[in-house]
Amino acid sequence: YTQSILPGRTVSTFGKSGGDLNDPALHLNVGTTATANLYNYTLSFGKNINVSDDTNVQGQKIKILGVDYVIGASSTNSSLYLYGAGESISMAGGESTTVTIQGTEHTVDFVGATATTTAKIALDGISKTVTKGSSYAFAGDVNVYVKDVTYQAYAGGVQSIDLIIGANTL
Repeated sequence: YTQSILPGRTVSTFGKSGGDLNDPALHLNVGTTATANLYNYTLSFGKNINVSDDTNVQGQKIKILGVDYVIGASSTNSSLYLYGAGESISMAGGESTTVTIQGTEHTVDFVGATATTTAKIALDGISKTVTKGSSYAFAGDVNVYVKDVTYQAYAGGVQSIDLIIGANTL
């Protein structure tokens, strides 16, 4: 994929920005009034992507404007759901960890996996049954995206979960 940014109604200027800079620099003069078209960002795929492919597409990273996002399972041919800009964590069954999102600490508990795509987690004591590839809102405006669930259905089988806490949706 390719990304491009084109300036909108701005003027490219080489100077000290009215004395705000010590040395001259290339900058965009946007004026003092609000404009509806400061810039135009475009992301283009070189070919069609199969968003229903839960191995090679769903759960894979894409970097947009320097920020990593994960392609969500709810994506369709007309809408691409991306989750990211949060803290990525991996946990084994029964583990608990603390994450800091926007200056606030949150406790995340992985209660356990219940199937190959579902698990039970708790955030700050509020538990939910979650599904791989989906996003969930918790109290305090904290979104959690479930990137992956591992479940082996036998005694002593491996259980793990990969989450993005504070997952913004794009």
